Amino acid sequence: MPSVLGALEERERAALVRTEELRVEMERVKAALADAEEAARRAVIAREEVTDALAGAADGAMTVDGPAAGCAGVSVAKMAKTSGSRDSLAGVATRQDA
Repeated sequence: MPSVLGALEERERAALVRTEELRVEMERVKAALADAEEAARRAVIAREEVTDALAGAADGAMTVDGPAAGCAGVSVAKMAKTSGSRDSLAGVATRQDA
């Protein structure tokens, strides 16, 4: 029959093992949270860039039709931000499918 001290020592060891398992799990969850936060941040940036590009299209600065509209709009928005003028890009991004 095990002693009381032996039983308590076994409980202590089990608790320490569980504590370490939870610490490892906590680090994994922290890393997953950081990845999810980064994905959310990138999604916000993408949405803002598309919104800017669509606003430029609505102003008549560019017209993009067809399946490439999403990609072209983002590229033109980025180019417009760096050049400082959407007017200079009006002819570059215009595409009309007749």
